[in-house]
Amino acid sequence: MTIVAAFLLATAIGATEAPTFIASVEDAYPNVSPDGMHMVWQSNRAGGVDIWRARVDGSEPRRLTSLPGDEGTPVWSPDGSRIVFGAGEGETQGLWLMDADGENQRRLVVAPNNHAVWSPDGKRIAFSSTRADGRTHDLYLIDVDGSNERRLTDNAPTWDSYPSFTRDGKRLVFRRMLVAEQDGTKLVNSEVMVMDLEGGAVTNLSRNPWFDGWPVVSPDGTRIAFASNREDMFQVFVMDLDGSNVVRANNSDYVEVRPTWTPDGKRLLFNRSRDGATQIVSVPAPPRSATR
Repeated sequence: MTIVAAFLLATAIGATEAPTFIASVEDAYPNVSPDGMHMVWQSNRAGGVDIWRARVDGSEPRRLTSLPGDEGTPVWSPDGSRIVFGAGEGETQGLWLMDADGENQRRLVVAPNNHAVWSPDGKRIAFSSTRADGRTHDLYLIDVDGSNERRLTDNAPTWDSYPSFTRDGKRLVFRRMLVAEQDGTKLVNSEVMVMDLEGGAVTNLSRNPWFDGWPVVSPDGTRIAFASNREDMFQVFVMDLDGSNVVRANNSDYVEVRPTWTPDGKRLLFNRSRDGATQIVSVPAPPRSATR
């Protein structure tokens, strides 16, 4: 029996159970403009996955992209004039730039790329890509004009992704997926790391046996928001830039991941999985004095 047929049958016999989603809505990877007035995100609300823009309260939504295939993970430039995003299929595959209104779309890099982020001065973009071997994510750096591409990590089978610049632009915070074999069993863990862009030294900030990922540095450069299942269900946490003072940002009965900060650092936006849909939720950022 198809989902639609089951739904019609339940309606016919007067079923009283709560309604469920027939088609899942996925509003994911929110990112707030530097002036705090708008946000962009990826969504399948019009069919394929495209980039959308709206006011921060969710009003006045409009689609910015409609390339063949899917587009996702949009991020505003520091001056609010442009947006970088990834396109994942066929002839449009790569990393793209466009104006804040969706105009002047152009491809920056041709290859499987995602999770891009601007440097604080707006001159460079860091991103992750499987372009080296088609399987393992590594970190790359490129100028916004497409020149001076530089590979930052090469750690197969380890995966490096979700980069976020520190405020001074000299370091990258990122997620490292650690893969190991033990007695024929593949073991996977994820940690929040920080790398010196000049010397390449890497430090583990989260140091936790559970899955820690999706890190993003606060606008003032002093804290990192991330998501973790260290308390059973994935929730959003905040820690200091050195990995200390971990505080849970929200108490929820739902999976919550992919945090981002508002430009004033006062609120966090993230994804909540609920009732077959992925929603964008906003909560106050926890104060530094917060205790769990």
